[in-house]
Amino acid sequence: KFMSISSIHFSTDAAHHQSSTMSSLADTISRADHLMYSNDPARALPLYQECIELCKFTAQYTEVDRIWLLLATANAAVRCGDAKQSQDALGMAYTMVHTGIVVGNPLFHLLVGLTYHMTGQDMEAELENLARALICGGPGIFRGESEGLLESVQSRIRPPADYDSWDHYEGVARDTLNGARGFLASLIEERYDQKLPYVFHDDDDDDDDDDD
Repeated sequence: KFMSISSIHFSTDAAHHQSSTMSSLADTISRADHLMYSNDPARALPLYQECIELCKFTAQYTEVDRIWLLLATANAAVRCGDAKQSQDALGMAYTMVHTGIVVGNPLFHLLVGLTYHMTGQDMEAELENLARALICGGPGIFRGESEGLLESVQSRIRPPADYDSWDHYEGVARDTLNGARGFLASLIEERYDQKLPYVFHDDDDDDDDDDD
């Protein structure tokens, strides 16, 4: 049984549309990232939001891709003081919690905490998420945030049992940041002063090695 000519045309048109959408998506994300590098989050935000709509029309854009786009959107929203848009983006990211890179992701929790901080509506949720950001990502994830924010979180929770302070603590889930791309990748690398990817370092593994 042969495929009809009309079916061939339809398949070709669909593939061309997918390719065109991906190209437009990549270009728009690049423009938004450029504006973030230029410290212009207010103009970057609507471009990221445009990309959220565009990615709905291409199967090539994976859930992981969408999560990092949504985090980029939330980050831009936080930087220009738009709590509502940040909440929307983070809420959409949370619907993909099954990917394993949302809960436990220090950037996700940092942005959630900062969003609650902007609204001033739930101090408990704010502290819980900022504490998770610290535990999962270490103090480095807070670099560049408002003065006193990290100290405020550190004063309310104790460092892990094996640490006398938070100074050399690196976090237990920095590897969840490895999918970052574009501006967010640069932001993360600048905060940690270390290139991606990050490898989870388990001190227990060292102890086991010493026993051998």
